[in-house]
Amino acid sequence: MSKRITRHVRANAVGYVALFIALTGTAVAANGPLPGRNTVGSADIINREVKAADLGKGAVRSVKIRNGHVRTPDLADGAVKASKLGEIVTRESAEVEVPANTVGGDGHYRMREATLECPPGTQLISGGARWRNDPGVADEMVIASIKPLAESNRITVTGGHDLEEDRFLIARALCLG
Repeated sequence: MSKRITRHVRANAVGYVALFIALTGTAVAANGPLPGRNTVGSADIINREVKAADLGKGAVRSVKIRNGHVRTPDLADGAVKASKLGEIVTRESAEVEVPANTVGGDGHYRMREATLECPPGTQLISGGARWRNDPGVADEMVIASIKPLAESNRITVTGGHDLEEDRFLIARALCLG
């Protein structure tokens, strides 16, 4: 009986080695090997196929998100509290003199611009303009334009009047710091 077994093993040695390798070999993914145990690389994932339910709690942290890639529609209602936004600072420009119209009330408005920039480290979020308090003449003064320029972190306002006295225009800015 031992000759018969020995002959069988010799005749099938290559087959047994192939079977052993097949049963104990390494796993290979369809598009290449996975880089280690319990890991999945970007190349292993079909685009837009990972959903929130597939991620562990705390798996995606701030350091893993590129700046500027989370937009308002990506946030759940109430996800950002006011205390996380920073302080809102109100700033006013110096008064800009809008000179008198020598023939007041003729409809020829004297126009001037006032510009204000938010301080370094803050971001312009809103703005406006006002006139220095001059009771009783507000109807003859206009704010013609308000141009917030977020990319340059400044606001420019244009105002005018047709009164016989000088008036003073003031730009206002809300800056988030």
